[in-house]
Amino acid sequence: MDTLSDYGKCYASTERKDALKLVATRPGSVEEAQTYKQLFQKPYQSCLGSVTTLRVWHLMVRGAIAEGLYKKKIPVPANLAVAAAPAGEQVRNISDAAVCYAAAHRGEAQSLVDSTRPGTKEEYGAVSALFPGFAECIPATARKSMQLDTTLVRFRIAEALWRLGMVPDQAKSTGQAAK
Repeated sequence: MDTLSDYGKCYASTERKDALKLVATRPGSVEEAQTYKQLFQKPYQSCLGSVTTLRVWHLMVRGAIAEGLYKKKIPVPANLAVAAAPAGEQVRNISDAAVCYAAAHRGEAQSLVDSTRPGTKEEYGAVSALFPGFAECIPATARKSMQLDTTLVRFRIAEALWRLGMVPDQAKSTGQAAK
């Protein structure tokens, strides 16, 4: 997952226009899949470095790029910014739930994204710890049949932090203790 994470940060900073085009689509939509195919059909992707291919679910690529936008502190265009988080009954998808959660639990959300790496045991533990609060942002009827991927939750929270205009905690993201 480090390769995907590095790719997302690189793409967010070097291909900003295309990164914004991808995250402007509704997550999980046909439009998102079509935009992904259009952007990533090129045989050469400079952010892959020495990696020749990266076969990953497009939702994860979007998530890594969204996290890259957050970590690189790329300004949120007005049309992508979220002014108010949806209440639990207004939540329609995991992205809405992530915005609801990040707005109400900024510290925990930032700690997850700033202090863990995707796909690690630490990430799994952090998502497990925050899940009770995250579940409060999901309509009760949807909670019963819900199956979520830990890294996808993380990436949706990272995108929510970015859309809410929050920036990474430098002390945590660089591994330095806050003084």
